[in-house]
Amino acid sequence: MKHLKQQGDCILFVGCTDKDGYGHLTWKTQKWKAHRFAYTHAYGIIPKGMYVLHKCDNPPCVNPDHLYLGDQLDNVRDMNLKGRNNFGRVAIQVNGQTFKSIGDVSKYYNICRGSVTRRCRSPNFPKWQKL
Repeated sequence: MKHLKQQGDCILFVGCTDKDGYGHLTWKTQKWKAHRFAYTHAYGIIPKGMYVLHKCDNPPCVNPDHLYLGDQLDNVRDMNLKGRNNFGRVAIQVNGQTFKSIGDVSKYYNICRGSVTRRCRSPNFPKWQKL
């Protein structure tokens, strides 16, 4: 197929991808994430509420041997084990004061983590910066 490329043991989807590197495609008018499409065609229907996770931790990979099912808790555990969770590992400076984590900022100002994250990412709020 023209949208696949072998890279080591991974089979990469090299068509349209999102900002996180996951492939997207349309099959018979239905939109799919490429790894979910690959899993479905290799193993069958994905049960409601289940995620298709990567053993290889490579978002564009669609190799069915690298894909497995898990729930939200499995997804979070996998993310933490592979070091993809930024909570607790980002130093942030707010109004001259340095915080070790997004959680520390949210506790200090009594606001939710999502608000802190959005402010840190905002180009219009230079007082909050990732260090």
